[in-house]
Parts: sequence; C-alpha cells; structure tokens
Amino acid sequence: MQVELTGGATGRVSGYADQLVRAWGAGRKAEALKYGTSGVVNQLWDFSHGAGGGGWIRTTTVGGMFETKVSYTCESAYVDFTIKPAAAAAGQPQSVVKVYTQGAD
Repeated sequence: MQVELTGGATGRVSGYADQLVRAWGAGRKAEALKYGTSGVVNQLWDFSHGAGGGGWIRTTTVGGMFETKVSYTCESAYVDFTIKPAAAAAGQPQSVVKVYTQGAD
C-alpha cells in the first residue's frame, strides 16, 4: 500500500509531515494515521486537546540518510517531526515516527 500525497504523488518525504499536519489541523484522526504512527498521532491530539487548527507553518526541513526532521510553528507552539525517509520515499504509511511538541497549552 502506498500513501497518496497532494496531486497523486507519492514519496515526497516532507509531504508526509505536511499531510499529517493538515489532517491533524482539521481533526481527521483516521487520515492522520496514514502518515504518522499511532504514538505520533495520539501525542498531537493530546498536545492540542483535539484538532490542531490551520495556522501551522513549516519552518525547517533537514534531511539525512536515516531520518528527516520537519518543523512547524503556530503562534507560540512548535512541533518537530522525525520521518523515515526511505519509507516515505517508497510511499509507505506511518513514515512519521516521532514528534516533539512544545508551547501553547
């Protein structure tokens, strides 16, 4: 199974985080689980007490062979995702494997 990204593309590594943020922002948990592990998705929902909202802006993307980090901000809040790049490039589901959250409560 491959995960479809915007416009029918698969495999754009940072696109996994973008799609996860959009699904979380809109409160679509089942869709978010296509991109992130259950641990990542549950941590996001706990962090924002539900949907994350639409104000998230990607600030950085740093890629490497074994992991890619993608960060977003929204006002005083910050989230940082870790993605398995080979899995994401292959279009595999749940390629976002870690999240660090900080800020707004």
